[in-house]
Amino acid sequence: MRRLDQCVRWLAFAVLAEGLAIFLLSAGAGVVAAILAHTIAAVVATAVGSSHGCYRGLLLCVAWFVPILGPLLGPLLVREPRAGTLNAHALFESYEAEVSAEMPLDRKAGADPSRGAAMSFHEVLQHGSIDHRRNALRKLAELGGRSHLELLRRCLSHPNMEIRLAAFNELNRLLRIRDRHLTQLRDLAEMHAHEVGAQVTLARAYRKYAASGLLDTAMARFQLQQAIQVCRKALRRHRQDPDLCVELAWNALELGDLRTVNRTLRRFEPDDAHPELVVLRARVAFVQRRFDDARYYARELTAGGHTMPSWLDALAVGGAS
Repeated sequence: MRRLDQCVRWLAFAVLAEGLAIFLLSAGAGVVAAILAHTIAAVVATAVGSSHGCYRGLLLCVAWFVPILGPLLGPLLVREPRAGTLNAHALFESYEAEVSAEMPLDRKAGADPSRGAAMSFHEVLQHGSIDHRRNALRKLAELGGRSHLELLRRCLSHPNMEIRLAAFNELNRLLRIRDRHLTQLRDLAEMHAHEVGAQVTLARAYRKYAASGLLDTAMARFQLQQAIQVCRKALRRHRQDPDLCVELAWNALELGDLRTVNRTLRRFEPDDAHPELVVLRARVAFVQRRFDDARYYARELTAGGHTMPSWLDALAVGGAS
């Protein structure tokens, strides 16, 4: 019995060594370190299995199960990070091209002019002083594009507490402005409940708020749902109104509700060439990967002399597969 207990302890050590090997492999510590830990596990497990005659077959089976299973599990644990869990360096790199400076840093983010060369927001947020980083965050808020605000929001998880606080203050200021604007539009929509324009304006404001980059995924979806409620309520009074139908379809598309989108689009004649409706149809085709149909709608817009959104223009010029 004592010998069996000792055997079990050594097998437990082998399992721990194998677990260490898998951890080192998944953590990116290097293949050599993982192989070393894996070898220790295999040697210990084999020695234990060979030394205990009574349970030799069973122990050898268990002993080699761990070393063989480990390498099979290892690759499953080494996965690419999801887009929502990028580290700060990868995040700043991904946005560098879009928010890079085209002007010297002293004009953009308040840097020391003596440095001379222009710097990107990436460099400022990574290597600048606290004052320069605060100025960069303030400039991101002023620019107000979706990528700028998403980058600003990501700074809420910055390792530096002062940067997190500065990012929070800028975002809080922008959120208060947006909320005041939405409150005004809601009041106007209630005062002019019979006017389609007021309802469409409110629904569109909700959609723009959802796409602004200020909100996380859950809150963005909530804003889209609010917009859909506004459209459906107004459609009970103004059935078949084209502006309300298009706005309802846009919000449903942003939520991924293609059933509602297709049901709403069937209210329109197939040859209806209203520019916003054509863009919506192109977007639906793009989401469904019907790229030839999307290009057809792009040609229809061009023939009518209308301006295409940048994503559709890129598809029409460069193609997609």
